[in-house]
Amino acid sequence: MNDNIINYLYRCQEIKDFCKKYKLSKEVVLSNFAQFSSYKDSVEACKKCDGKKCLSKTKNTKIQLEYKNGKVISNLYNCPIITSVNPNNFEVLNYTQKDIELEMTTPRYNLLTFLNKFMDDYFSNKNPKGIYLWGPCGSGKSFLLYKFSQTLVGKGAKVLFAYYPDLVRELQSSFGTTYQEELILRLKQTDIVVIDDIGREANTQYIRDEVLGPILQYRVDNNLPMFMSSNRNFEMIEKHLSETNTTIDLVKARALVERLKFLMKEYELNDKDFRNN
Repeated sequence: MNDNIINYLYRCQEIKDFCKKYKLSKEVVLSNFAQFSSYKDSVEACKKCDGKKCLSKTKNTKIQLEYKNGKVISNLYNCPIITSVNPNNFEVLNYTQKDIELEMTTPRYNLLTFLNKFMDDYFSNKNPKGIYLWGPCGSGKSFLLYKFSQTLVGKGAKVLFAYYPDLVRELQSSFGTTYQEELILRLKQTDIVVIDDIGREANTQYIRDEVLGPILQYRVDNNLPMFMSSNRNFEMIEKHLSETNTTIDLVKARALVERLKFLMKEYELNDKDFRNN
């Protein structure tokens, strides 16, 4: 009976990898059956997700396991990956001339004009650059890129939208698993990737050199467009990327920023704080 339960849980490769990583005995696995079973359901739901409707029992969240002080702990996180936007929950961004005229005197005008041109060029197979959108908190960077992602999806593009601080935590917590490998592959290969709020994460040498660097290089090599938002411009993000918890490496940071510049045009959204109005 116990072996049947173990075999049932081990059908999930991520559970098998987790138990192997922490050398968990059968007794420990069985005593934490509830945590492992919920995690198995979460993993299987995420693998079936088409980005349009969350299939998880814990809607729009996912479970990550942690082994601490001899206990298996289930942590619930907001899902950092959005491959498309649920039309029932979000309004599709409308790039009509009327909307642009209403915003003509604000910094949004040039941004919306650029995004319109990107769409025209992208769907005409012209390999346009994305945009590195930076500016103060509350200026609407995340909102605009999120809405823009909706529009791209509505026109047939496959878009992966990720909130970077949560994405970094996700990659670190899934280190060495097949899930992490699949996630990195998606970040490399999806038609258009939108990274929100880079520069707010706790930068590490591993994430910079083994994750972000290869993702950017793959997208450079294959002319796959990318968008990012940040509170830091290229110069400031270079300084941030150079400083990890153990070292300072300006050369590697500079190489990363050169890839960012190849993929994206820098644009400052220096607008008012819409959250306080």
